[in-house]
Amino acid sequence: MDLAKLILSNPDTPPPTRQFAAFAAASACYFRGRYEEATQYLQRHQVTTHKEGRLLEAQITNERGYPELALLQLRQLAETFPCDGEIYTALIQLLNARGLYSEMRLQALSFCIAAPQDHRSRIDLLQLSLKADDRSQTKRIVAEFLSDFPADATALLALSSAAARQGAVEITEQIREHCCSRGLPWEAAALLVVEAQIHAGTPARALASLEEITGKNRAWDETFGPTLLSLRALVSFGIGDKPTGQQCLHRLLTLPDLRAEQLLHLAESLLAMDAEPAAHTVLQHAIALDPLHQAALTRLLSGEIARDNLAEAAPLLPRLLAMRKPSADLLRVAHFKLSSDRWLFLPERESLLSQLETVLEKRTPRTVSR
Repeated sequence: MDLAKLILSNPDTPPPTRQFAAFAAASACYFRGRYEEATQYLQRHQVTTHKEGRLLEAQITNERGYPELALLQLRQLAETFPCDGEIYTALIQLLNARGLYSEMRLQALSFCIAAPQDHRSRIDLLQLSLKADDRSQTKRIVAEFLSDFPADATALLALSSAAARQGAVEITEQIREHCCSRGLPWEAAALLVVEAQIHAGTPARALASLEEITGKNRAWDETFGPTLLSLRALVSFGIGDKPTGQQCLHRLLTLPDLRAEQLLHLAESLLAMDAEPAAHTVLQHAIALDPLHQAALTRLLSGEIARDNLAEAAPLLPRLLAMRKPSADLLRVAHFKLSSDRWLFLPERESLLSQLETVLEKRTPRTVSR
């Protein structure tokens, strides 16, 4: 940020360099939630004449609470730059958040035609067909994917992971068999079959698959230790064996090199099984590993606030408030509950209420005057 300001303050800086520095400064302001300042950098230095500047402008528009205007900007960008993956991803994410699934499908089809070598649109189309329970379309999408990306292990695993999250066991099995027949790495694909069985609500079947895999591949405990422990924990909770599940979690959380994102995924799966205490433990460990992981912190706070455990939530709220675009719904619930007489003597209560009100006021979209 300081370097960008120094470059911009020099009258001899060439226009292309000036625009690059302005874009860097605007991006830094955007990620810090300083949207007005970011917009000023973009406009003052005419950065919005470039694709990257226009994309950042659309993202800022959405963050400031004008999603419909942001969608209009992103649609125009996608039409102008039909092969740009970054623009496509931003548009698809916003369409998904707004529940505009028909348009999401049309945009995915358009991007698939414009950039057939990019597998992202195929995965989006698969998720939409699974959501709609359109089996014939799902079968066709998977067949075309295997035909178009037959030896792309990264793409195949991305497809299998998307299928596993929705409990599409047959697809994960199909991808595992494809990897085996093509001589591709198949181990991760095999583990995704187990994950799919868990998400499909068949933990006993998942346990049998896991025991078969590990029985034939003893070295996997060392190679895939964290993943296997996570799956064993989920399977154990799924079949009602809480002691074994707790034991697996304890072993998992003592391992080095865990990632907060990995633990968040595990916690979400545990919550889907109504294993809230276990999920709470995992989320606490996640934010201990990465105190600035906003998704994990938000999920932990959501649980604490839902349980009226404001004494535990209060010390974490200032950390969330300092992050970019904290969930307005969560902050409103936190403010409502903190305002109750029940928490009248909670330390720092008045300060927290004031901070919440300040952030919520900034997050409320202003009426555009005509």
